[in-house]
Amino acid sequence: MTDKKRLWHKRLNDFESFDRIELQVVPRYKTSGMSGDEWRQHVSVKFYFKGEVVHETGWNSMQNAMMMLPGEWARAQEPIPSRIIEMEHEGFCDQPSCPNQAEGRFRIKRETSERGAWLHEEESRYHDSYRQFCKFISGAEIVGAKMLTTTTSRSTERAPTSPPMSLSHRRAASSSR
Repeated sequence: MTDKKRLWHKRLNDFESFDRIELQVVPRYKTSGMSGDEWRQHVSVKFYFKGEVVHETGWNSMQNAMMMLPGEWARAQEPIPSRIIEMEHEGFCDQPSCPNQAEGRFRIKRETSERGAWLHEEESRYHDSYRQFCKFISGAEIVGAKMLTTTTSRSTERAPTSPPMSLSHRRAASSSR
């Protein structure tokens, strides 16, 4: 076994598979020799992730669409659509709804549970977890994270790191501006 750790992308704790859902009435003209020609409607429902349609369905009325939407929302993300996973691997920013490419990956120094308690260091002995953010978030504002790589240079070298700013230092820096 090698000493090299695996690098795993870790989603945000409040990750959701969809960041926008659109319902739209789409009229259609039905032709039939048996029952006659008539206008009908269809409600198109589109589920988006970072500005891209990742799931689509529809019903015959807005009322039916609204009543069936919670069940379809659950069904559409079990499993998570493969396009969402592909977008994560392609390096999109982890910030909800942000459609930008990530410019930096940040190693998570210490893991916490969903309740905020520190996890034992043994739990991440065989892997390093990271999150990725675009340029609007990847500055010195991220506390407790170490930048692993920058994707703008496409190099495999480690980017220079600086110690994270404490909350009191950030407040002092922002008040002096």
